Amino acid sequence: MKPFSDAMVKTDKGKFTPQPVQTQFGWHVIRVDDVRAAKVPSFDEVKPQLQQRMQSQHLTSTCATCAPRTACNRRSTRQG
Repeated sequence: MKPFSDAMVKTDKGKFTPQPVQTQFGWHVIRVDDVRAAKVPSFDEVKPQLQQRMQSQHLTSTCATCAPRTACNRRSTRQG
């Protein structure tokens, strides 16, 4: 929501946006209560989560590829 984030960044701490901001979700009046630097985690901090996500995606992809063949093999085994 670029309009929202742009307005938020331009507004000083403790102040309201000078005018309402329109987004796809409607109109907003934004008050900035606090300003903090964003902390971007290091690669080493997120590496375990990335590995788990990649393994899960690979497993899902592999199962989607193998499932139709497995179902066919089961049918032919039962019929034969």
